[in-house]
Amino acid sequence: MSSITIKDIARLSGCSVSTVSRALNDHRDIKPETKQKIQEIIAEYGYVPNNSARNLKRKDSNTIALIVKGISNPFFQYMYTLFDHNEVFRNYSLILRQAAENEDQVVCAIEAEKEKKACGIIFLGGLFDEKSRQRLKSLSVPYILCTADMAGDVDKMSYSSVGINDELESYLIVKYLIDIGHRRIAIIAGKRDDIGIGLLRYKGYCKALEEAGIDIDDELVWFMEDDIPEFTPENGYAVAEKINKSGVEFSALYVISDNTAYGACKAFLDNGCRIPEDYSVASFDGLKMSRYYHPSLTTMRQPCEDIVDAVSKQLVGLIEQRTEHKQMIYPAKLIIGQSTAKY
Repeated sequence: MSSITIKDIARLSGCSVSTVSRALNDHRDIKPETKQKIQEIIAEYGYVPNNSARNLKRKDSNTIALIVKGISNPFFQYMYTLFDHNEVFRNYSLILRQAAENEDQVVCAIEAEKEKKACGIIFLGGLFDEKSRQRLKSLSVPYILCTADMAGDVDKMSYSSVGINDELESYLIVKYLIDIGHRRIAIIAGKRDDIGIGLLRYKGYCKALEEAGIDIDDELVWFMEDDIPEFTPENGYAVAEKINKSGVEFSALYVISDNTAYGACKAFLDNGCRIPEDYSVASFDGLKMSRYYHPSLTTMRQPCEDIVDAVSKQLVGLIEQRTEHKQMIYPAKLIIGQSTAKY
């Protein structure tokens, strides 16, 4: 059992013992910023609650924790379903832990290891900065990044990951728009401070334009709203409303996620615009809903089934100590729907 006590956590956080106790038990009356502060101290000092310490005396667990950043995103909901039904995990129990937008996934993982005695961790989505990478060292069980990435220059052999090349696939879908005649291509990128997939997909957009000899026009670059959850239809609708009111001229819009594109398309349609007659719209992820949306979306489909299968096999291999760390990149597939047309 850790030498640090709940009283020490209370002293270090400036909270009462009862507040720390309620935070540990995930009570709803605890402010998010207070809970985050307590979680950071727990992660830093490696505190193990008494009930978890008792669990450590039991036999090895077969629990795998899936830490999801952005569970409201239909893409991650579908990925969770695939993990939950994956045959590779038939001898394991999968538990889901949601990480809030402002919550460190690694803190959640440390809690899952200590309190649920997880024998393996899957990080679904998110980006790991220097602070998060330092906290990863507190984990004593294997972990793997799924459609997530490490920020900065990190030794690729120090961890396992499975996903796609977001920058390349973003480049390819924008290149498709250019190939069918579009030159004035607007983009709804991630939030302005996004250094994860939002930035990578924006870089792909810029690369495609630059390669075609098209200048990057700041008037065509739009970011998701800071006060609305990222990658949601609500955010897409709000940004598209601003685009409509701006009067800026363009022939195609690239939205970096399908879920956001649904809202953007609705805003265009509500303003009397036709898709693709007035504006072509392309997006990213390949959600099943995109096929049934009207008009069906042109999108870059991520190979979710292949990714989940690879993650599952790699994590079990790491748990059973019969494989080494590796990075696996899978190609996405361009799905041409009814939302784009030649210009």
